[in-house]
Amino acid sequence: MAEQDRKQDWAVDRTSAGWALTNTSGRTARNVYVEFQGTFDGQPWREGVTPAGGLPAVGVVPPGRTVRMSVLAAETTHTVHVRWTSGLRTRLWSQRV
Repeated sequence: MAEQDRKQDWAVDRTSAGWALTNTSGRTARNVYVEFQGTFDGQPWREGVTPAGGLPAVGVVPPGRTVRMSVLAAETTHTVHVRWTSGLRTRLWSQRV
């Protein structure tokens, strides 16, 4: 059951301009940091993003809010990791895309 609950914390979708990340946890996520990982020309890459635009504060994503992000070589992304704070706990969510 805990694994099922974790899957419902975030939803990630590819868009024409990059990525859309939605907080589906029902709680405000603070100190949000998103890391994209992929392979380009046979070389692994990673790029980190702290969501800021259109939010109440940098790295604060209210429940139900979708943030849009773009990264270089977005089409080669294979994994998205989200790290955030909820209450006093730091959480990690990962999704292969």
